Amino acid sequence: MTGKGYANPIAAYVAKNHQKKGVAVNQEISIGKHNQALAIECNYPQTHGAVDEKIPYALNDIAALRMPGCVAYAGTGFSEGSTCCLPDSAELAARPETREWDHALAVELRWWDVLIGDKRPFALT
Repeated sequence: MTGKGYANPIAAYVAKNHQKKGVAVNQEISIGKHNQALAIECNYPQTHGAVDEKIPYALNDIAALRMPGCVAYAGTGFSEGSTCCLPDSAELAARPETREWDHALAVELRWWDVLIGDKRPFALT
């Protein structure tokens, strides 16, 4: 798999699980004016330690965009202890392996229901 090939399951996952919130997924477009947007840099390195080398460059690319962004990565090239997001390509269902990814999207796009889940607000008794 390549970085571009990895971008497809990430795009499919976001579209399937978050389209009800009005998300439109576009790949490799010129950035124009929109109400909200999030740039996602996808990396799928296959050499051990390669993510450690690529992430600083990817973060610099995101910072230069002048819009919110994040880095999605998976593959065999990340160090132990790193988190990655690799949606199940058949089901594209939300699962524990995509939780951090969903929370990153929720924070940036202000989907508080995703963060709160089924918890009730605190109430004085």
